[in-house]
Amino acid sequence: MPRGVPHAETPQDLKTPYGIIVCMQARNGMYLHRARADAERKIMGYGSMLVHGTRMRAAGGYLDEIARHETVPKNQRARYVSALVETFLLTLLSELQQPAPPDPAGSALVIETEKMVHTLLADSGLTIARLAAGLGCSTDHLSRRFHKERGITLNAWIARERIRYARELLADPRYNVSEVAWACGFTTASYFIRIFRGQTGVTPRVFRLAGARG
Repeated sequence: MPRGVPHAETPQDLKTPYGIIVCMQARNGMYLHRARADAERKIMGYGSMLVHGTRMRAAGGYLDEIARHETVPKNQRARYVSALVETFLLTLLSELQQPAPPDPAGSALVIETEKMVHTLLADSGLTIARLAAGLGCSTDHLSRRFHKERGITLNAWIARERIRYARELLADPRYNVSEVAWACGFTTASYFIRIFRGQTGVTPRVFRLAGARG
């Protein structure tokens, strides 16, 4: 899937056990979200991990190129996609064998909260109450713990992460401002522009033009 596009997996064979790994780019690597079939043959998530390293960050570009495979001549597409998939998987396997750096400072609750937020960043229905329910704690407890450890409110941090991701997407001319807003969890382009300007001092359009000139 191209970056920033909400999606859902639908298994075609409901009789055979299956597992799923969803790869999602992060600022300092790539998240791997794991899932498997439950008793009713539905997809059930059971864990996530962050694979650190600039190589994994760069490897996300292979997935973007796969999404653009239609730009390659038809007689070369199959080999092109196959080579990119193989390169991505080899990079992933190589990085998984590297010793992991120490976990970032913070409690397990806050670290898992950050993982969940990055997973649901494109979902406009993301709320603290939803995060708390998924983590098995109260909304007030989660809010207080996050603010105490990170020095910023959880809502403000979510908005900051959405704008950070928006800045990355704006560097890609394939996406217009409305598409970037939607991919980052904003319900309307006007609301996205207001929040973006509040955090960066410029509109998304000006930010994109400045990047193009630079």
